[in-house]
Amino acid sequence: MTWLTTRLVLVLAEVNVNPDADALPETSRAVDIVNGVAFWSLLACAIALVAGGAAWAIGGMGSNMQATSGGKRAVLLSLVGAAVIGSASTLINWAAG
Repeated sequence: MTWLTTRLVLVLAEVNVNPDADALPETSRAVDIVNGVAFWSLLACAIALVAGGAAWAIGGMGSNMQATSGGKRAVLLSLVGAAVIGSASTLINWAAG
């Protein structure tokens, strides 16, 4: 290895990242914004779940396969979205170690 490559490896080996919520000002404000966005996102998922369930039921009663499949898709995607949003902090903490 060349001198530059060796030095680069040594510099990169010394990097140490420690997430600290108190390191920047207004961190609590950013946390509040994230929590608010998560709340509104969960509310949108709940609305989509109700609308998808209604489309699924109405489409099934009227033998409308397009409405039925759209309703099923809306129900599934709203449940997946709510699961991802609800578990976001756990997933991020798990990935960060």
